Amino acid sequence: MAYLKFKVLCAALVLFALAGTSSAKPWRGIVPIQSSRADVVHLFRQCADSSLDCEFDLGNEHVRMVFSGKSRGDFDGCARELPIGRVLLIEVTLKKPIKLRDSRIRLNNFRKFQPSSPPNQEYAGYLSDKEGLILKTFRGDILQIDHIASSQDKHLCSNYYENPEAFVHVGLFWDCPPIALTGPSRVRAGDQLVISAQSVEDSGMTFTWSITGGKIISGQGTRTITIDVTGLDGKVITITAELAGTLCPSRDSCSVEIIR
Repeated sequence: MAYLKFKVLCAALVLFALAGTSSAKPWRGIVPIQSSRADVVHLFRQCADSSLDCEFDLGNEHVRMVFSGKSRGDFDGCARELPIGRVLLIEVTLKKPIKLRDSRIRLNNFRKFQPSSPPNQEYAGYLSDKEGLILKTFRGDILQIDHIASSQDKHLCSNYYENPEAFVHVGLFWDCPPIALTGPSRVRAGDQLVISAQSVEDSGMTFTWSITGGKIISGQGTRTITIDVTGLDGKVITITAELAGTLCPSRDSCSVEIIR
């Protein structure tokens, strides 16, 4: 009987301990603070250079990861609390935004805030301290999802997480919507390459396009351009679009491999 009571007590203590922990929301198996650079390299074959933070594309996501360690000059203030190479931030920018209402994200535990300066630009931010999740939205579309430490782990790098709202800050003026390029990642040298600029803004906008190879044969100034890539077999070209005639920093680039 005494042994049974002891087992019940141990089980209760384990449940209590688990209830007292709060894990950050994982991104594809990577959890801020708990996961390391080695985990990222193992899962995605990215971020192997230990002297740098890194960026890479995965489907509809452009991912930026920030790691702890000497490479950051210890500005994050957590060199003594965390080993080198722990994941501090996973910043996921959606190339094609998705509707907040169509996502599986429940906002019950989120706090809404204003991420733009000047304010009232139709941007909205949402922060869940418990899960370490931050959303940046524009007119109801999710543009960016940031994964940071949970409320339970923030003390391990308190300076870095002091102002989480700043991770999705928008310092733009009115009518400066984000843009994203869509098109193939590779194309044959004998074909024409078509690249389009997508935006959450529906009104007509003028774009300035630049390319590192080939020739724009139509579409300069519009949302969609056609590029002649004749003679570029085996090369990779970069295409960049930005809003024309404004002070907006809205721009995006993509790379396309030219194959035989």
